[in-house]
Amino acid sequence: MLTHAVTNTRPDGRIRRSLIRLASVLTASLLVGAGSLAFAAPAHAATTPGADAGFTFTYDPADVLAGATVTGYTLTDLNVVIPETVAAGGVSYDVTLIGENAFEATGLTSVSIPNTVVTIGYAAFASNALTELTIPDSVTTIGMSAFARNVLRSVSIGSSIAIIMPGAFSANYPGSAWAVDPDGLGFTAQTATLTNVVFTGAAPSIAFKGLGIMSSFGPFDVLVSYPLAFGATHVAGGYTSPWEGYRTQAMAAVNFSLNGFGNPVVTQSVAVGTTADEPDVPLSATHTFRGLVRGCHPRDPVRLRHPDHT
Repeated sequence: MLTHAVTNTRPDGRIRRSLIRLASVLTASLLVGAGSLAFAAPAHAATTPGADAGFTFTYDPADVLAGATVTGYTLTDLNVVIPETVAAGGVSYDVTLIGENAFEATGLTSVSIPNTVVTIGYAAFASNALTELTIPDSVTTIGMSAFARNVLRSVSIGSSIAIIMPGAFSANYPGSAWAVDPDGLGFTAQTATLTNVVFTGAAPSIAFKGLGIMSSFGPFDVLVSYPLAFGATHVAGGYTSPWEGYRTQAMAAVNFSLNGFGNPVVTQSVAVGTTADEPDVPLSATHTFRGLVRGCHPRDPVRLRHPDHT
């Protein structure tokens, strides 16, 4: 039975404490038996606060290679480009971590995350108005509720991802009206906006499904697309159908080769079992294009060649 509605803002203290308790239980259970996992908290390091170009951050002057943690945002532009580096004391630090709640409820409509970030913390971008998102190849860990309570429609996740914590992309739907039951753990949403998630690399080793709103992508009908080469039939621990309870779609790369003659033709990513679009006629100063020849090769299923060059 639903007791009250909550708007798209930060959860109240009771709900927040319940979510943190749930995350703690899940994290503890994952740390048992297999040894230390990648998202176990590191030893505490001394940190110093800093500010640069509208971003607040912390850093350790004694450990420059560890980089900086972005902790907040002080500008009013809602289309945010997070810098690759920040400066403090005449030293440049790579931005390697987006801290807990760093951009929560700041009204962001878009964000560009640099290819230096390794970890995105708890609720880092929660309760905003993000509609599309690209996670760069550098990111290995996405924290609990990191992008919850936005209006995301599609997400592309880079090739290094290893861990997607509970509720990382949950509660993305229009109107942002979500409801809770008395214990603060059972969430429901009306109509999800998040319908497509694209992985560009191997399947993460840890993702969560079957936890209702605390599933990695929420309890919604999300279609997960992935590179054919990383399917379970090709690699151990690869994507299955379904994967983590979500529908899947394997994608193949369709390449068009002119053997060095003519302007390049863009490679197409095509769902397995469907057809590629016919490309525009390539132009060449030395050759006349007469048509396309289809040839099949392992893991390079379609190559189209100039008829005069086989």
